[in-house]
Order: sequence, then C-alpha cells, then structure tokens
Amino acid sequence: MTTTSTTDQYIAECRRIHERLREIAKRTEWMAHSRCATMDNPNCVRAFAEQNELLQRLSDLDSQLFR
Repeated sequence: MTTTSTTDQYIAECRRIHERLREIAKRTEWMAHSRCATMDNPNCVRAFAEQNELLQRLSDLDSQLFR
C-alpha cells in the first residue's frame, strides 16, 4: 500500500468519525436543552460511550499513521 493510499484512507476514516461526533454533539445538545442529559438517561450514557469510543479510534488512527 502506498503512502498516499494510506493517507487517503486515514483522512476518509477521520471524516466519518468526525461526522458521527457532530451527530452525537447535536443529540447531546438537544438532551441538554431538554434537561435530560444526565447519567440516568440511557440515551445520554450511550452517546457519551460512543463518543469515547470514537475519540479512542481517532487516537488509534493517529498512532497507526505516524508509526
């Protein structure tokens, strides 16, 4: 695999992750305005868990690219 190909794949995956993070941010903003962005709300807990997983994936991608 060429460096360009690897870089293109990295950028595409990062864009997908960032789009998903934007969706989560919108959803949690709505929950905050509705005053239900609490840890007793399973939807909020799932959103935060997914956000953490996506941020970890970004970190892993960075590590893989810069090896």
